[in-house]
Amino acid sequence: MPPQPSVLAAFRIGFAFMWDVVAHEAQHTGLVSDAELVRAASDVWTLNEMFTTEMVTAYWDVMTERAVREDQTRSALVAALLEGTAAGVKTLWEAADLLSLPYQGRFVVVVAETVSLARPPLPTIEHHLRAKDIGSAWRLRPDHTVGIASLRPSTEMATLTDLLTSASTGRIGVSPAYTSLEKTPEAMHLARIAMASIPADQVEVCVFDDSPMAALVASSPTTAYRIAQNTLGPVLALEDELRDILLETIGAYYATKGSTVEMGKRLFCHPNTVRLRLRRIEHLTGISFDDPVASAELYIALEAFRRLPPPAQP
Repeated sequence: MPPQPSVLAAFRIGFAFMWDVVAHEAQHTGLVSDAELVRAASDVWTLNEMFTTEMVTAYWDVMTERAVREDQTRSALVAALLEGTAAGVKTLWEAADLLSLPYQGRFVVVVAETVSLARPPLPTIEHHLRAKDIGSAWRLRPDHTVGIASLRPSTEMATLTDLLTSASTGRIGVSPAYTSLEKTPEAMHLARIAMASIPADQVEVCVFDDSPMAALVASSPTTAYRIAQNTLGPVLALEDELRDILLETIGAYYATKGSTVEMGKRLFCHPNTVRLRLRRIEHLTGISFDDPVASAELYIALEAFRRLPPPAQP
């Protein structure tokens, strides 16, 4: 389809030619008076306005229909890459070509949580990425938006995460970089794990490699939550205020590498109070902080409780 300015120019040229013919015939034949010629001029340019308006309306209707069709095609191609149904080198090459992505390169999958129903969490991200020479293709789903971004050799992961952070409204997970589009399904799985590793009430971007423990917890949420219940059960059974104090103490222990002085500063209490809390946690859970293996289990349980919602009850 020719561009709209060219079509408008054709209409102007056509009506101008028609008016020149009418004026020339009127001048040479004398069959039309000047007053009638003026009225005819008004009619001609009224027709020009009517034809132009109808053309513009029809033009944009066709362009809108074409844009919707192309968007649906791109969305279907992205879905095929993410689900691994675009099998075969030829099919992958065709999908990459239609999405304006290279077949080989550096790719990442981005999964962004949808905070409000039917509102894309990253509505203008494709434009902002293109401005940084990062190609991308996206698909909107009911609970999240997922995209494939193509990083140029000179593009750092930090550039991508900075753009995502500035545009984010909820949790965003990013997969590790991979080099072939056929690996997209696995990358999407890792991106979803990265997103799930972010606490539900936070607006944050997480690359899968950034938080291995959180990713481990999120990769098997049902099992991780069961571990949390088994390990922290006696603590979780306490009254809310005491439970929260002891859970905060456990978190401070790992955040300060076990320094009771630093824990006291963080928790706004005396180091002796911290020691009393730690002993009570050990008594309730049966786990000693001095035991590396048992302490690791306690840390995993705490991460699971912090990051995961309770599983749905059957």
